[in-house]
Amino acid sequence: MVLAKSSNKYYKDYATITYRQNDKGSATYIGANIKEGAIKKVVEYIDRTNDLKLKTTDNCFPIIYKNAISQNNEKLTFIFNYSQEPKTVVDENLKGLDILSGQPVDGKLGFSVKDYGLRIIKHC
Repeated sequence: MVLAKSSNKYYKDYATITYRQNDKGSATYIGANIKEGAIKKVVEYIDRTNDLKLKTTDNCFPIIYKNAISQNNEKLTFIFNYSQEPKTVVDENLKGLDILSGQPVDGKLGFSVKDYGLRIIKHC
């Protein structure tokens, strides 16, 4: 399925964003340099179409999130700061315990991640 075509007069007949779904999953191809707003719309479409319930956040590089499930079936979020500066993370969907420091974390209030630091949050 074609989600978008080029606005460039030379490429107007070509797809720039395509989406395909089958019984094993789906794939989205973006073959153009598109604006952030368009990417957000594509992600929202994929989320709705596949009922993924993606968590969105304003945090972006150098803050990187990775999620995992522990051996005890606990949800963990790893938050990496790939910057030479400490960063403040605000994420209203994140609340739990930083298992490295033992301190509670409430993303609505915001919390810091040291330069080139890591926080591991066990959700509660």
